[in-house]
Amino acid sequence: MQYRGYVGCRDNPPTVGVDGYHRRDEGCAGLCAEDPDIASFTSQYRTHCTRSLLAGLDQPHIPKWVLFLQTASDRPIQQVVSNKLLLLIFVAVALLALLAVAGTNYLLNPMIYSSSHLRTIASRLNAGGNYAIYDPNINWRALRREHIRIMTTTPDVLLGGGSDWQEASADLVQGKSFYNAHVHADFVEDIFALTYLLEDSGRMPDTLILSIGHLAFQPLDRRKFTEWLEWAPEYRAMADKLQIEPHFWFEMLRTKDWQALISLRELKREFVLHLRRAEMAGPTDLNETESLDVIVADGSLVWSKASQARFTPTNAHEASLEQLSQLPQIDENEPQVDPALVEATDKFIAHLKTSGVNVVLVLAPFNPEYYDVAHQLPFGKTLHEVDSIAKRFGEKYGIAVVGSFDPHEVGCTAEQFHDSHHPTHACLKQVFKQISLAGSHAD
Repeated sequence: MQYRGYVGCRDNPPTVGVDGYHRRDEGCAGLCAEDPDIASFTSQYRTHCTRSLLAGLDQPHIPKWVLFLQTASDRPIQQVVSNKLLLLIFVAVALLALLAVAGTNYLLNPMIYSSSHLRTIASRLNAGGNYAIYDPNINWRALRREHIRIMTTTPDVLLGGGSDWQEASADLVQGKSFYNAHVHADFVEDIFALTYLLEDSGRMPDTLILSIGHLAFQPLDRRKFTEWLEWAPEYRAMADKLQIEPHFWFEMLRTKDWQALISLRELKREFVLHLRRAEMAGPTDLNETESLDVIVADGSLVWSKASQARFTPTNAHEASLEQLSQLPQIDENEPQVDPALVEATDKFIAHLKTSGVNVVLVLAPFNPEYYDVAHQLPFGKTLHEVDSIAKRFGEKYGIAVVGSFDPHEVGCTAEQFHDSHHPTHACLKQVFKQISLAGSHAD
């Protein structure tokens, strides 16, 4: 069908003349011709022309260029509202799903996410009782914070370090009260934060044993463990006290924790474990159970009988070999010691010396099957450098530096390790023999 119409003239629908052409009122100006490229068909008239044609022509007779020119504003308002509503519904459902996953993970992992639950455990420990847990992968830093805040007495000796020290118990410190404030995956920021908590709570011990781990000074961008961020507020507070520049705030965002909270994989794993558990975690008078590990009142960890059965020399040997297989991948030129963290630690120790506390720096040994190979690889450069830094601090400030990454210096054998770097109570006893302890508190 041929058509001819006038544009720019209100929105009157075109009429069909006897000659078969489409016309508008005589008063309309401008021509909507059959050829869309006609010079007179300017952009300011397109909408009017399109509306005229759409109103007067049957759909099969509308040229494709006219349909293309129809704008979003010409669509039915119901369609626009419908699309927005569908989008809102989709977003709402997605948010509800994330909240459901996060809520379930929270309920399945109270020892990671629930401050009130950790406060309950801390209260139990503070009263001299023990607490049975499913496994040691809990939020140790939050637990230590809660416990230190409510301590009614100050320990004579306090140990701060990583999981290497988790089996260090009060019997290693004869005649002194002792608290093991170990955490997992420790860095030097941990001992800053721990010390701030002790000072702020008025619980600084006579002797403060601080572990310097092999990753203590690792640059922030090299780290794969981020658990230390739980103590970011305390770390920043100690940095302010020492007048040192803390890490930037965006470097301390706990994105991994948030991801874990909304992780379906974590939910599935915890749900399956929950169904398989034979014993329930909670307060206990026992120091050892069949399937549950126990946090003792002194803060140390006692493995379950089931866990101890798995800790065989064969398993320790295989774990050491597995860890060694990953070491050659480390770039020999990759920096593993951040000079800024070393400088900050220097100021930190100077601060401790002014407080009158007896400071002891300790290094936890490695499994000899692991160390004898590892210290000859590029990784060994980091071990020797950290060892040297600790000894320099000892000489500069006149403080004791005991233990060593080298198990032969400490006197630990391969049978005294659970894997490549977790020594048993027997090995840790060798280290504690070297520590000179100060007097006890009067309270």
